[in-house]
Amino acid sequence: MPTITHTDALIAQLYDSVLDDAVWPSTLAGIARLFDASTATVWRCNTRTLQITDFTAHGHDDRAMTLYATHYVTLDPATPKVLAAGTGQWLADEVLMDARVREHQPYLHEFALPNGIGRVGGGKVSTESDTCLYLGLQRQPGTRPFGTKALRNFQAIAPHLARAHKLHEHIKHVNHGFGLAESVLDQLSAPLCVLNLKGRVLMANRAASMVFATDAPLTVRDGHLRAAMPNLHDQLQAALTRACAPSPQGSDWRTVSQTGIAWRLSMVPLPQGHGLHHVSEGAAGTPRALLVIGRVERPDVTRLRLHFGLTRAEADLLAALASGESATAYANRRGVTVATVRTHSAALLAKMNCSSQLSLVALARSLPGLLTSDATPFPS
Repeated sequence: MPTITHTDALIAQLYDSVLDDAVWPSTLAGIARLFDASTATVWRCNTRTLQITDFTAHGHDDRAMTLYATHYVTLDPATPKVLAAGTGQWLADEVLMDARVREHQPYLHEFALPNGIGRVGGGKVSTESDTCLYLGLQRQPGTRPFGTKALRNFQAIAPHLARAHKLHEHIKHVNHGFGLAESVLDQLSAPLCVLNLKGRVLMANRAASMVFATDAPLTVRDGHLRAAMPNLHDQLQAALTRACAPSPQGSDWRTVSQTGIAWRLSMVPLPQGHGLHHVSEGAAGTPRALLVIGRVERPDVTRLRLHFGLTRAEADLLAALASGESATAYANRRGVTVATVRTHSAALLAKMNCSSQLSLVALARSLPGLLTSDATPFPS
């Protein structure tokens, strides 16, 4: 069985730090020990502006880090060599710490020596666009310079440090995006909630939470979505099962609350990899679905009949279409054939001088006084 070296363990710890920021300080300390260095730094720098955008260190205090990032990076004699170096190139130049070189003296006497830096080494870990990631290592004055062993160690860990850093940045960016996604969801007026197959509410936006707390046909108990009526509970579970199946199918239906208000419930499958998988809590990879809850405002049938000169059947169909019900769903609910519904639709188009069902619905919904939220609801 191969022996696990300190370098192997350190590389494994690098990848642990990708998912857990708390591991990173001990990882950086391990890098310093690997190189027998008193301090170690990992910084990212804009190669055009020399602005350090990310800086972490082991062995330096916060004051020294801030001083270097805001001022001394431009005086550091290593900076030009770092910028000119190729990715993966190790740098260890004793001339950089030579106090006899006049242009080095401000950096040496004002920053390096007061902070216990007598030997320097390091290398460019990665380069992306106008930025580079650099590993800097420092030893105290009077210690031996970095040699070929340090070069070999750098060559061993640099690719893994670059990969781990890139993964960490990606995860941070994604998490930030999901945080924004949650904020955006809370701003939506449509009530939305993510459910698993067992009906557990994994995420609900603010609008959904308000609906659950009022007289809607759905509520949340013990973290699970509950229906106020037995038949609705069966519909809900059937829709959830279809949405979470290996070949998922969406569902769309209406129900009625105890106060007579019509609601539209839409169950939408969430495929693997969808952003809401990550926004919502729960084990990754488990099937889940999005429930969209809408309060239905349907036109008043009597007013439609009077305004457009429609028959009762025509006005009833127009009210259903204007509130979002499909012709097929209307036919099923009324117990009539789709052909009958098409006949009524043709009559509506002619009477209202419309060329399509879309324009028909738009006209019905645009007239003031025709919409009402407390009209006789659709039956459940």
